[in-house]
Amino acid sequence: MDTGDTSSMIGGWLDFETLFNQSPVGHIVAATDGTILLLNDTIERWTGTPREELLGTPCSDYFPEGGYGELMTGLTTAGQVSGAVVQLQARTGPSRSVVVSAVRKSSNDGLLELDHIVLSEQTPAVSSAAQVRPLQGTPPATETRADQEDRRHEALLRAVLNTVGVGVAVIDSAGNPLLQNAEFAAIVRHASPGNSGTAKESDLLVYGPDGTTPISPERRFIPRLSEGESFSEELIWIGPEGKRRAISVTGRSARNEAFEGSVMAFDDVTQLATALTAKDEFVATVSHELRTPLTSIMGYLELALEEDLAPHLRRSLETAMRNSERLLQLVADLLAVASGAREAEKQDVDLAVMLASRIRAIEPRAVDRNIGIIQDITPQLPLHVDPKGMARALDNVLSNAIKFSSPGEQVRVRAIQTGNDVVITVADTGVGMSQDEQRKVFDPFFRSTTAVKTAIPGAGLGLSITRAIIEAHRGTISVTSSPGHGSTFTVTLPGSRQ
Repeated sequence: MDTGDTSSMIGGWLDFETLFNQSPVGHIVAATDGTILLLNDTIERWTGTPREELLGTPCSDYFPEGGYGELMTGLTTAGQVSGAVVQLQARTGPSRSVVVSAVRKSSNDGLLELDHIVLSEQTPAVSSAAQVRPLQGTPPATETRADQEDRRHEALLRAVLNTVGVGVAVIDSAGNPLLQNAEFAAIVRHASPGNSGTAKESDLLVYGPDGTTPISPERRFIPRLSEGESFSEELIWIGPEGKRRAISVTGRSARNEAFEGSVMAFDDVTQLATALTAKDEFVATVSHELRTPLTSIMGYLELALEEDLAPHLRRSLETAMRNSERLLQLVADLLAVASGAREAEKQDVDLAVMLASRIRAIEPRAVDRNIGIIQDITPQLPLHVDPKGMARALDNVLSNAIKFSSPGEQVRVRAIQTGNDVVITVADTGVGMSQDEQRKVFDPFFRSTTAVKTAIPGAGLGLSITRAIIEAHRGTISVTSSPGHGSTFTVTLPGSRQ
C-alpha cells in the first residue's frame, strides 16, 4: 500500500482539515490492520514524533501493554468502542493516559474500510482503572450491572461537561486534577507558553484584572482552593501579550462522604471585558470634551455676576451657575467612574478636623431645607489617607443624607475610634430603602424608586465613587435602612494609631 497516496485521498475526503488538525483531542484514521493513514497535530505533539514518521507505521507501536489488541477486539466484534483507557507511548518521556473511542467505517461505494480512533486526555486519578468495552454487543462476562451503571454515569457526565461552553475542572483535596472538560483544556493551552498545553501550573501566563500584573503561583486558584478558600467571578487575563483573553473564575470547595476536593469554572468573558473598556474610554473622552467648555461658561458667568445687575438678571445668572456646577460635578463623577480607583498620594490627617470642615461646607444646603445636623465627633482621629479623595467620599455621604431627608428632620454624624479603626456613621430619618435597593445602592447609576418618582437630582454615581475611594483605603462602607425610617451609612477605615 502506498500510504502517501492513501493519506492524500483521505485528506481530500475530509473537508474540515483545519478543524481536524486543531482539535483538542487526538484523531487517527487507520486501516483495519492498524496501519496509520492519517493523524492530526495533537497526535504528533503527544507522541513527540513527526507526522512523516508516524504515517504508515502500526498503531500498536504507540499503545504498549496490549491496549491496541483489546481495541481491535472491540472494533471487530461490535464495530465501535467507547470508554477505553490506555497508555499512549511518547518517543521520549512517560506515556500519556488517554480515553479511546473508535468506530469502524464499513466499506461501501468503493471507499476503504477504515478505523477512526479518537483520543482524549485522561486524568491521573482514574487513568489505569478502565478496560476497553464495546459500545454495542454483549458486555464482558466479568462486568457487573453496577459496573455498567457506573460506566453509563461516567459517559453521561463527560458528555455534559464537554457540551457546556464553560471550562470545568475537578481537583482533589491535594490540588491534583481529577476531571476536566475540553473547554478547560483549551483555556489551559492558551495560558501555556508557546500554546503547548503541557506547562506546569506555576508557568502559566496568568495576570490580574488589569491584564498586565502577573499573579504569583501561590495566589492562583488551585493553591487557594487547596487551602479551603472559595471565590466567585474573579477576573483574570491569560495568554501572551497581544492575545490575552479575559476569564471569569469561580471556585467552590466540596466536602461530603464520597468526595473531598474542589470544582472550578472558567468562563471566557473577553468580549464583555473589551466592550466595558470601550465604554469607559468613550465616557472618559466625552467627559473631557465637556469639561473644557463648561469651565469656560462658568468663568464668564462669574464675571457677569460681579457686575451691578438688575435683580431678575442676577437670579437668572445664579440659576445658570448652579446648573453649570451640577453639570461639572456630573462630568467629574463620570471621569472618576471611567478611570476607576487610582493610587493617590496619601498623608497624615485628623479626620475629626476634616469631617467638621465638610459639615460646615454642606450646612448652607441643610439650612435651606430646614434640616438639622447633629455632630458627635471624637477629637483627634488620625488617619493616613488621600485628603481630596476622602473629602469627596465624606461629601457624597453627607449630601446623600440631606438629599433624602424631609424638611424639619435631622441628620446625625458620629465618628469614633474603635481599636485601631475609625468608624463614621451618617444617619438620616428620611425615605429609607427596601432590601433590594440596599443591595444595589453602591452600584454605578443606581437610583432608588423614591429618587426617580420625586425627581431628586443625581446620576446615581456618588455612592459608587464613595465605595471605590473607601475600598482603595482598605476600608468598608455599608448601609442599613427600612422604607420610611431612614438610612444609616457606616464607614470603617484603618487608623494610623499603632
